[in-house]
Amino acid sequence: MIAQENISDIATGQWHYIHPALGVPVEWMTKTGKPCLICGGHDRSSYDDKEGRGTYLCRGCGAGDGFTLLQKYHGWDFKQTADEVRRVLGVTSRVVIHEKGPLPTPPPKPPKTASYAREIWSKANTDGDYVATHPYAIRKRIGSACGAGRSDVTGKLVGSHADCLIVPQRTVEGAFCGVECINGEGKKQSFGSKGILILGNDLAPTLPMVVFEGWASTVKWLDSRQWNACGIVSFGKGTAQKAVASLQEKYPGHVVLVGVEHD
Repeated sequence: MIAQENISDIATGQWHYIHPALGVPVEWMTKTGKPCLICGGHDRSSYDDKEGRGTYLCRGCGAGDGFTLLQKYHGWDFKQTADEVRRVLGVTSRVVIHEKGPLPTPPPKPPKTASYAREIWSKANTDGDYVATHPYAIRKRIGSACGAGRSDVTGKLVGSHADCLIVPQRTVEGAFCGVECINGEGKKQSFGSKGILILGNDLAPTLPMVVFEGWASTVKWLDSRQWNACGIVSFGKGTAQKAVASLQEKYPGHVVLVGVEHD
């Protein structure tokens, strides 16, 4: 006898990895009393992940588990939602095992650095005044959060319990994938996967998108244009051209350029 997999069981305990990978903003998942992703409103929803099922609650539109959240957020039916969850977890077959056959291969666990990246970002303080008082922000004359946060981080490059600026990294689709941490001396260390960070106005096709290597360079350029522009942060040398190619595919109506300023 061959049994169908129970994707709910496989996903249990992994929704803090699944949801960001499928576009749910990690900031929404880590704060209480915020506008609902689905119906909006104010101070009405929470993400509690009870029993590891990815649960959420909204006083306006109701509650549900991790699958329900994805269905309502993206407008997917359950089949599409389950298929996307399988893809993220690396589950390639809907058939699990024969009764006397080998045990199924468990879905891969996210890398440890990815888990630490989510932990860092979940604890980051994104208050603009607090971010602006970090030594690196002061030295770069950055007076607000500009998409970043601030928290203590332990890493080989930044040090033990270092006071760092935390710059989130995302896929072109907007899913959280990692962080870049910058200590007071300007030393940088990334956790998770490399991505980009889109800042400014990415809706007007008449405004070019300009990719810079570094958060501070991007913010400086946007400040010079009073943020009436779209600046893209790429992380690390040699990543700008790759970001340009991905952005051109996602935003075919925009001109995408590489900036000349660097951190």
